[in-house]
Amino acid sequence: MSIKNDYPNLKAYKKSYAYQHVFNAIKEEIISGSLKPGDRLPSEYDLCLRLGIGRSAVREGLRELEAVGLISTVLGPKGGRIVNKVSPDFIVEGLGLVLQLNDVSFAQFMDARKVIESAAAEMAALERTPADLEEMLLAVTMMHKNMASKEIFFKSNYAFHKAMVAASHNTVLFFIIQALRKLVFNYFDLFTMEKIEIDTDYVFELHNQIYLAVKDRDASRAREMTIRDLNDFCINYHQYYQEFPVRKKLLE
Repeated sequence: MSIKNDYPNLKAYKKSYAYQHVFNAIKEEIISGSLKPGDRLPSEYDLCLRLGIGRSAVREGLRELEAVGLISTVLGPKGGRIVNKVSPDFIVEGLGLVLQLNDVSFAQFMDARKVIESAAAEMAALERTPADLEEMLLAVTMMHKNMASKEIFFKSNYAFHKAMVAASHNTVLFFIIQALRKLVFNYFDLFTMEKIEIDTDYVFELHNQIYLAVKDRDASRAREMTIRDLNDFCINYHQYYQEFPVRKKLLE
């Protein structure tokens, strides 16, 4: 029995583990755009016919796809295997596990973030568009207006960094930095918003300086201010845990 194959990468396998062929074939359809976020995969029966592979191998391949976050299972009459929208969360889970098993320290995380995010700040200064500047200005304005509310202030801070990195127009940097930011908060016992004491005027002005540097296309200044901001984050971390005495540097 044969069936019309509308997906060019869903070809019968020759040599390899059957479930790996299922995994790779469907992954290629997702990467190529033939299968888009929200699309429903063919049924297990249809996949067996298209690929020429037994049902147990098809199920194992689907489980692997779900494990890495490319698809999810929706129950019910209208359910099935649905293609997911890729987000930094998929990177966070896998990378987080590897780094935890290798006992990566907070300092190592932040050193990596400084190198990568400062590079993104330089690129943002060179590549930003008027729309990018609007997003950054909106976030920094929200920080200024909500200094009395730690929750809104921190959310606006997060939105600012996300907008700044997006202004680099480098998708690789964007997802790596989003993953690192989430990992720092997910895998370390960081201070909570209720406990941390920060100088909101200082933090706002620091982010405003980053915005102005990006606006003026001053790549060197954007990099400098981004590193200073991340250094300040590390200072607050160490102050909270009283690991060593530190003093905050004022903006020049």
